[in-house]
Amino acid sequence: MRISTKITRESRIPLIRKKIATAKSRILFRQAGYLRKVARNKISKGKRPRKKDKRKGSARLGVEISAPGAAPMYHSNRGIKRTISFAVDRARGVAVIGYERGTNPAIPKALERGGTTSGSYGPQRVRARPLMRPSLRSSRATFKKIVKDEFTKIWR
Repeated sequence: MRISTKITRESRIPLIRKKIATAKSRILFRQAGYLRKVARNKISKGKRPRKKDKRKGSARLGVEISAPGAAPMYHSNRGIKRTISFAVDRARGVAVIGYERGTNPAIPKALERGGTTSGSYGPQRVRARPLMRPSLRSSRATFKKIVKDEFTKIWR
C-alpha cells in the first residue's frame, strides 16, 4: 500500500506567513537591540582633571565635557547611558529606540539637537551633541545583514 501526502501551495501559505511574521518580529528586536548597544557604546565617561590642569572641561563641574558635535559623556553612575532603551510594537511593526521617559525630556532633546535646559545652575544653553542619528547611520549596514540573516533562516 502506498501512501503519499501532497502539499499544495495553498496549504503552505499560512505556514509561510507565520514564518515571515516571526522573522519580522525577530528583525525588529535584533535591530533595536543593536542600535541601543551602538548608542550606549558611543557614550564615554568624562574624566576629572588633574590638579595641575584645571583648565580642561567645565569650570562649574570640574570634569571633562564632550565637544559639540561629538557624543555626550556621562559623569556619574552612567546616568544617561542607562536611560537608552527600546520598545517594539509587533502589531504595527515598529521599534522605538531612545531615552526613557523618567528623564527630563528637555535634556535628551537639547543634547540631540541643541537648545536650552534648566539645570541646577539655572537655564543653560547646550550645543548639539548628537547620539541617536549618528548611531543609526553607522548601523545601517548591520541592519541589512540582520534582515538577510533572518530571511535566510526561513528558507533553510
